Amino acid sequence: MEAQSFVYETDNPETFGETINSKESANWKKATESEMASHRENQKWELTDLPAGSEALPCRSVFRIETNPDGSINKYKARLVCEKLQSTPRH
Repeated sequence: MEAQSFVYETDNPETFGETINSKESANWKKATESEMASHRENQKWELTDLPAGSEALPCRSVFRIETNPDGSINKYKARLVCEKLQSTPRH
């Protein structure tokens, strides 16, 4: 039998501010640091100056608590996601 995890939307913070002001702030900090380390290790992005006339893509963090079938917490997850992508038509 394979282990399962569940995500309950009602227990998840909506903003970074909610995570740092919660009693689980240490867990959220660890999850956020893990997400950023993953981006660095996988070379997903590079911090640089924007070229003139360019705009940064808006992004936000999504926070989720995964629970085990018995309701206990399996892990805290933080993900950095792009708010909207504008695709350029390919010719």
